[in-house]
Parts: sequence; C-alpha cells; structure tokens
Amino acid sequence: MLTFGNNSPRSKKQNWPEDPVSFFKFFPHTERKEDDPAIPVILALVMACGGSNTPTPQAAPQETDIPTEKPTVETDTPAPIPGATDTGTSLPVNALIAYISNRTGNYEIYSSYLDGSETKQLTDDPADDTDPDVSPDGSKIVFTSTRNGNKDIYVMDADGGNLLQITDDPADDYMPAWSPNGKVIAFTSRRSGNSDIYLVDAGGAETAQYTNWPSDEMNPCWSPIDPVLAFASTRDGDLEIFIMGTDGNFKQLTQNDYTDAGPDWSPNGRFIIFSADTKNTGSTNNLTDTNLQLIEPTGKGLQQVTSIDGLEVEPAWSPDSNYILFSSMMAGNADIFLLEENGTFYRITNDAAVDSSPSWGPITEK
Repeated sequence: MLTFGNNSPRSKKQNWPEDPVSFFKFFPHTERKEDDPAIPVILALVMACGGSNTPTPQAAPQETDIPTEKPTVETDTPAPIPGATDTGTSLPVNALIAYISNRTGNYEIYSSYLDGSETKQLTDDPADDTDPDVSPDGSKIVFTSTRNGNKDIYVMDADGGNLLQITDDPADDYMPAWSPNGKVIAFTSRRSGNSDIYLVDAGGAETAQYTNWPSDEMNPCWSPIDPVLAFASTRDGDLEIFIMGTDGNFKQLTQNDYTDAGPDWSPNGRFIIFSADTKNTGSTNNLTDTNLQLIEPTGKGLQQVTSIDGLEVEPAWSPDSNYILFSSMMAGNADIFLLEENGTFYRITNDAAVDSSPSWGPITEK
C-alpha cells in the first residue's frame, strides 16, 4: 500500500525568508578551480533568516542531514490503454495543468484541465518550448526555449501572454523550477562547462551559481519548508538524488548502480519522488524501464510507487500532496497520467503525439 497522501494542512514555509531576492547581492562569484570542489554558498539566504551580515569563508561541503488566448487544439485520439481509467468525470481531482506536446510538429507548451477540457496552445514558435513549471500562485509559467538559438529560460503569464526572457547566455539554460514563494527560479546550466544548478530572480535581474562541482547536477526542485534544493547528480558516477542547503552541506539520498533522476519535493515536505531506471545499471543516458520511487528527505523510507513496463518519468506532486502526475510510455508514445495513493491511475492526455512534462496549477472545484 502506498503512503504519500496528506489530509492535514500544508506545512508552513516558516523558515523561508520574506525577501529572498535581496540575497543576490551577497552571492560569492568565485572563479571555478578544477582542483577545488568547493561549492559557492548562498550566504544571504542564511542572513535573511538571522545570520551575520558579513560573508565569511566557508569550509568544503560535508555530507550532513538537512531537514493572448490561443486556439483550442483538436487532435486524433488513439485507443485506450488497458489498466488505466480514461480521462473524464471519474477523476478524483481537477486542476489546470501545463505540459508540452509536439502535436503541431515541434514542442510547444499547452494547458488544459485534468478532465481534458479547455485545452489551449500557449506558445507558438518554430523553436522548441519545453520544461514548463507553473508558479505557486498559478499566474505564471517558466519554461525553456531554443527560440534564440540555444536553450534559455523564459517566463509568461499562465494564458501565454507577457513573455519575458530571463536568461541570455551562450551556454544552455534549462529545467527551471519556481521557489515556493515565486520569487526565485532554480535552473540547470552548462555555462561552467558541465551541468550545474543556478538561481535567477523571477525578473531576470540577478543570477548566481548554486553548485560548483566537476560532476553534472540537474533537475533542481525546492523544499517547501526551507531554502534547500534537491537535484540529480553524477557525483558518485551515475545519476543519484542529493539535497543541499544554503550552507553548502549536502546529503546523498540514493546510492545504487542505476539512474535516479527527475526529483520533485512534495508540498507537505514529507517525500521526494523521482524516476529510477532499475533495469539499466551503470548508464545515465539509455533509459529503458523506469518506475517511480519516493524517499524521505532523511534518506529513509524508500517506496516503489509504480511497477509498469516502460518509461515512467517526470513526476509532479499536486499542491495538496495527494496526487502525482507523471509521463509514461506505456501506450507506445508519451502521455500524461494521474496516480492516487490507492494505486489507481488515470490517463490524462490521449493523443497520438508526445505529451509530457506535466506541471500543476491550483486545484479547482471538480
């Protein structure tokens, strides 16, 4: 029996500073040294929580415990999948979600309700638009686009209006994730030569590096309670799940010989869900049969969430922590599914094109 639901009120973000944007002026912008794995520390987040106003040198990190409206889209519909409940009135929850699809030939960002109503194309550009993440209040969507030649981070209103480019670097910037208060965006970038995690304020004015290791760090997601990030890293050879706080100390949550990637932190703070390619040991690229697993931020309580043949990736928690959206290849192409704690799953998209990368907006009345 799965255990991840939460009927109690969402944990308060009592440890989040009121104005985290102000911390950017305190970021250390040290040059990377190939023989020095020290991680730049986000000092001002600590200061905003009552720390000193004078930056001090940090020791090398140690592993520690860390508590315009677009047209409605009409498409062909493939046959239903055995074992999955079709989208419709039987859904236990409804919400407006964002996701990507290549149903017009390239990847664009779409929105629709979980019941399939009001499907809209939000972006329309010859380049690919991917990695959507809906802001905590549901008013904005941050995403990755190649419309200027390489991958950069953009923000738009939830209806597709008021597009704003917030990163502009020759290197690729991608995989953005909103902070719980909607003021800071974490993302992956290759501007240091390998993949590292960076932060940018929601207006694009200030950018700072969060991780600085010779390995690759990617897929950032935020704790809802503290200014802590979870991410996937190749620090021990293959992709594993780590968390790191503002003091630069980190904790490795998974340790095995297969790929763990795509973490998402539950809004109640209890679990981190991720995809695990348990049948493809020793590889970080050729995913074959991934399923979803979850683990506590302490590194304990590992649970298998799905046991379905094929790829189950890109898990995303509902705002109340009671449901999980994910992308699956169980129909031969990628579609989006909804999972309940009792193990029932529902097919949300049902299109011959690729639909993936789901992100929740606010839950609505059914």
